[in-house]
Amino acid sequence: MNPILSKLILVVAVGVALCLIAYRPQWVGDENKFLRDFVNHEYLNILGVILAITLASLSQLHLSLGRLRNQLGDEGLDDIRCEIRSSAIWLILGFILGLIAVIMKPIIVFGVAGAASVNAFCLVILLFYILILSDITLSVFDIDFASSNDDK
Repeated sequence: MNPILSKLILVVAVGVALCLIAYRPQWVGDENKFLRDFVNHEYLNILGVILAITLASLSQLHLSLGRLRNQLGDEGLDDIRCEIRSSAIWLILGFILGLIAVIMKPIIVFGVAGAASVNAFCLVILLFYILILSDITLSVFDIDFASSNDDK
């Protein structure tokens, strides 16, 4: 996915979340039964599954790019490997932030706007996860691994 488009989607999502928190907090707060039941261990389960699958895929892609670089001697693949490492770090950081939000939610939420803020934050993290996952998936389809078939 185009990085500018991803950033634009994130900025719009944050803007919409802020507007909802300010003007309709009950839509994203704990008055919304789905979000009240979702932003807890269920949310962490989804983040954890996405994290585990994506990190395994990123590791395999990182190793495949290393083999391809050794075969071709192309140093241009180092940029792609750096982006893969960056994606993995962002995914882990997103999981940690989601974990902190879920753990702190009962402690820091005192009103409708507080619950709406935590829920909206968690939804933005989930959107961020989806954007990273789509970027990785689309990037894999753009890489030509045909020359790495010599390993057989």
